[in-house]
Amino acid sequence: MLLWSGWLIADQGGVGPMAMAAANLMLLALLARQLRLAWLLARANAVAHDERSRLAAVMFEQSCEGIVVTDADCNIILVNPAFTTITGFDEADVLGRNPSMLSAGRHDAEFYRQMWEAINSVGYWHGEIWNRRKDGGVYAEWLSITRVADESGQVQNFVSIFSDITE
Repeated sequence: MLLWSGWLIADQGGVGPMAMAAANLMLLALLARQLRLAWLLARANAVAHDERSRLAAVMFEQSCEGIVVTDADCNIILVNPAFTTITGFDEADVLGRNPSMLSAGRHDAEFYRQMWEAINSVGYWHGEIWNRRKDGGVYAEWLSITRVADESGQVQNFVSIFSDITE
């Protein structure tokens, strides 16, 4: 590392005001290059983050699988267009409600207990489940539910992704 000590001055051919000025200029040039590199890296990271965010939004909107996001209390906060296509429910119909509103009544309490035990212990569950559309029709779906936690392990959301597998 460059320092404007006597060592650098001696290395630059002598002592005195000119040698000190040269050492300071070298130090400033090095710092400027490092700051420019740091700025370029920060900008590249910001662009990459923006692109990832844009891609995630496009994937959410254009996915052919239904996606439901709930808060930690299992209240629906977001659904994608495929959710509406599959279930017939508009986002306004379901916001703030529990996804259990879709239940077709074909599974007993033990089924749901085991499902939530898996979600709470390993962080996810996937399997076949029967639900009901807005028009009352019952359909089979392949469902995956994932627990989303913050850095401290506190549950923030649950994300469900499902496909209609009715034949």
